[in-house]
Amino acid sequence: MNPVPRGSLILMTWMALAVGAAIRILLVLQPACIDRNGVQFVEFARRLNENPREAMRITTRQPGYAFLLLWTHKLVGPTLGGDTPEAWQRSGELLALASGIAVCIGVVLLTRRLFDERVALVAAVLVALWPQGAHLSAGVLSDMPHLAIFLFAALVALGAVERQSPWRIAVAGALAGLAYLFKQEAACLIPAAIWCWWRCSVPGRLRYVGPLAFIAAFAVCVAPHSLATGHLIPNKGPLDVWKLFSDAGSRSFRASGILAYVVSWWEAPGRFFVDWLRSGRYVIGLLFFAGVFLPFAPNADRRGRSLIVSTLAVYVVLVQIRATIYGELSERYAAVAAALTLPWAAAGWLAIIEELPPMLVNASRHLRAPLGFLVVMVPVTPLILYATRPVYDGKDHYREAGAALRQMAAPGDLVLVHEHLEQVMFYADRTHPAKTWIKSRRADSGRRIERLLGKKPAWYVDAEGSRRGEIDEAAHFAWIASQPDRLRLVNSMGPVGRRVFIYQVVEPKGS
Repeated sequence: MNPVPRGSLILMTWMALAVGAAIRILLVLQPACIDRNGVQFVEFARRLNENPREAMRITTRQPGYAFLLLWTHKLVGPTLGGDTPEAWQRSGELLALASGIAVCIGVVLLTRRLFDERVALVAAVLVALWPQGAHLSAGVLSDMPHLAIFLFAALVALGAVERQSPWRIAVAGALAGLAYLFKQEAACLIPAAIWCWWRCSVPGRLRYVGPLAFIAAFAVCVAPHSLATGHLIPNKGPLDVWKLFSDAGSRSFRASGILAYVVSWWEAPGRFFVDWLRSGRYVIGLLFFAGVFLPFAPNADRRGRSLIVSTLAVYVVLVQIRATIYGELSERYAAVAAALTLPWAAAGWLAIIEELPPMLVNASRHLRAPLGFLVVMVPVTPLILYATRPVYDGKDHYREAGAALRQMAAPGDLVLVHEHLEQVMFYADRTHPAKTWIKSRRADSGRRIERLLGKKPAWYVDAEGSRRGEIDEAAHFAWIASQPDRLRLVNSMGPVGRRVFIYQVVEPKGS
């Protein structure tokens, strides 16, 4: 096979990255509904604007993304509508979009460092069409900003190990500390980078200077947050973490996010593996196994492979610890693992493209081109279909219901709604700083709702399919229908089975 000129490879790589950017821009331009976690990030950012120290102290979230969201909104928010829910959502989406494009570049640079320009070109195609990466680049979430910094920290750490450079390893530690302020799992770079530094047989005092420089730079970045809140990690000290460990086996946990689910500690590895496969909708995962096990697949650089494998191993352990402590897991945790394994998927795909057609059609050379085209299109077609799906498809009516409630309800009206309809309240502009939201629990049935109506809300909001089977919804909505003199339906929207209902609460006669 004739080698492709290096300049042509670089040009095609940038073209693939441009396709990835176009996909992400199209997803952002679609009228998506904000994620529940996004609602909480916006509220965190608003609180940071009022009292940063108190806002950080009362939350378990890392502050990096909320600060970045706040600064992004201050920069572009006035042109997007000011202090409105839509302006905050667009600010977060622009931040995720820029970070998602940076992630694509980071994956390509990492692949080129591990393999060569040919594999980097294939990686550019894969990361451009990576379904989870595309969707997380169009949401108000911390995953893409964290992953972008994380990847560049790994790249700098790899360069430091190769050159035995203390100042480079310090820069990598600072970047890892910055990534840690977005998601705590970035701490996996500490043992991985130190272990690889020691493996490269650094002579004399450099053997100890490098790890100390990495740890010191990491600590400098994370220390201000710990000093401001008085906690080693958000809202938890070492004794708190130990208590969680000791109680984890006997406590019952509830999942808290749209993409989170309850999982036992022994089920977590299997669920994480499935989430990793689903991140690339199984195509990228299968190509990864091809890159690892096919004997004719390109080999990765030894030092780079050691760093990535050790980083991934520690990351999986940290995710397992989190699942053990909190009893929940999120599909979003698979994004880091998918990004780190994507270079091997690119190597596997390139090996199949180059080797399989000649192996199958040695006697019929004129079939090589059609077969090669088929080998390319079989993985690409499902990736395109998955990557271009609208983000949070089927949730648009939450946004519409919130906007309708914002138009109908007076600012001081109390609204009764259960805890997992935060998105509706976000678009109604009642999450922060408004204190006009009476939260019920997802499991609250008619009797409990009737007691909460005693707090005299002006409106009651409910939605089909939003309680995850915790109560008999048919019986619940039958009870609501039996209260026409108390709950007057004024609006409903969305498909059957997922409709959002807005009721006006009518005071009983004689009250």
